[in-house]
Amino acid sequence: MQQTNKLGLNKIELTDSPPDITTINPNWDTIDAELDAARKIQTAGGTGTAITLTIPSLVDNLLRTFIVAANNGSAATTINGKPLYKPGTTTAPNLIAGKAVTVWYNATSSCFFIKASAEGNASPGDVLATKTFSSDNDTGITGTMPNRGAVTITPGTANQAITAGYHNGSGYVAGDPDLISANIKAGSNIFNIAGKTEVVDTTEATNPIAAASVLSGKVGFVNGAKVTGSIASKAAQTYTPGTTDQTIAANQYLSGIQTIVGDADLVTGNIKAGATIFNVAGKTEVVDTTEATNPIAAASVLSGKVGFVNGAKVTGNIVDHSLTNQALADIDVDGIAAVGRLYVRPPKGYYGYGNTWLYKEDPDFIAANFRADKNFFGLQGAMPIKKGITGATSEIEAKSVQRSSNGYAYMEIDPNQYYDGVSWVRNAQPNLIPTNITNGINIFGVVGNSTKVLSGIATISTGTWSFKSSGSIKDYAAGINACYYINVSGLTFKPTKIVAFLATPSSYKHVRNTVIYQANTTTPGESTIFCAFDTFYYYDTDAAVANTYAAYVNSTGFVLPVGNSPNLAGGTVIWFAIQ
Repeated sequence: MQQTNKLGLNKIELTDSPPDITTINPNWDTIDAELDAARKIQTAGGTGTAITLTIPSLVDNLLRTFIVAANNGSAATTINGKPLYKPGTTTAPNLIAGKAVTVWYNATSSCFFIKASAEGNASPGDVLATKTFSSDNDTGITGTMPNRGAVTITPGTANQAITAGYHNGSGYVAGDPDLISANIKAGSNIFNIAGKTEVVDTTEATNPIAAASVLSGKVGFVNGAKVTGSIASKAAQTYTPGTTDQTIAANQYLSGIQTIVGDADLVTGNIKAGATIFNVAGKTEVVDTTEATNPIAAASVLSGKVGFVNGAKVTGNIVDHSLTNQALADIDVDGIAAVGRLYVRPPKGYYGYGNTWLYKEDPDFIAANFRADKNFFGLQGAMPIKKGITGATSEIEAKSVQRSSNGYAYMEIDPNQYYDGVSWVRNAQPNLIPTNITNGINIFGVVGNSTKVLSGIATISTGTWSFKSSGSIKDYAAGINACYYINVSGLTFKPTKIVAFLATPSSYKHVRNTVIYQANTTTPGESTIFCAFDTFYYYDTDAAVANTYAAYVNSTGFVLPVGNSPNLAGGTVIWFAIQ
């Protein structure tokens, strides 16, 4: 009987014999339940984050409206085990108890999405008072933000807070055209405007100036008022100083005698050569030492020598190396220029007589450290040159050979010799031949051909294996059959052959030696398994053998069948594994 795709309603088919109209009775029950669910809003069951709803079956775009039973606090939430998200996201919505919400099922994402109504994270304090808004939490919420309108602030000496709330953009901080530097006292700073240097507080209560205490024509300020002086001044007059005091007559403005004092330093030793001051001639050695362009300094004068410049005495500190051989601090063979040159850096100082030697001591600069056929700055090398036994491309005998634990071979060569880089160093090892090396192993280019054989005794185990019908199989039908097998571990190589025979008495009389595993040497990866105990053999790839029997042969062990006769149970097998 066929059914509808959406609600699974039964269909009557003409091929039914006979057609049974009673099969549509469940349809009415299904339709009745769906219509009842559509006309009512059910209250959610479960918890705030694990909601349960009555839903006959989940189909793509299924729509359901329900009343939230408990807040979910925006935490991850499921409906009937399916996650609930905001539309087009993987974020859980905020569900409020008592609110009706509508969700729809998305079969592709295997989740429910809430039907968008109102979203947002605004709170009442974010919205103007008397204005309403909706958010994740509720709808028709009234804002509480105060409307400050246009606010004017007049700066003062203290900070003024700007009150929280909405400002319409017409408010301002008042300015004042008098707020300029010329109106601010020097040393003060009002709203980042520095006071003018000349604007000062002229308060003076004790000794304020007056016109009678200021020279005529001179102006000052005191206690906020401008004061112009009235004291008469004597006219200017030139006096010629000498080596003795000269007096100025009284009553020429000053309260006493004006005196021009002489100076005992007015002597020739204090006067520059070529100059005469009040008939005193300067000393020859007294000169103007001004030099702006190339003044001497201690670093430009030999040590112990003295000069003068720009009024100062200068004692030189250049070291004089003219009479002493000097050891070199730095030497470079090829780091500065081409190979083949020797560069030296002389010690800082003065070399004036042409008989100073520079030297650098190096205990390794001896003939024994240089090839005998080379000359280095007049030193002829004495190091022997090591070449091959019969020529430059022949072989040199090593003194000895040692082998380390990590597989390296070390050859000792003669020390203090120069090797030409083309001869071989050799050491005779007569045992380094293929027959002494494991088959397939390469040691210093010698590939081994020696075969390994391992043997042991294994107990026959009982189990059931799955056999397939393809391939060359005898005595076994396709499917799961009882099978007796051996399980061996501890190999150190993957065998190419495994031979086994029974080692314990058995009532299974026709037992004989046999090869129970043979690797295919023509096609690598294919194997042949023989089981002469039950005249069974199988030929397939290694992978197919493992998939068919759970049998395997690798470098650590093997699991192979030996037959299906119960007489094999508990017996022991002697086996040989050949590399």
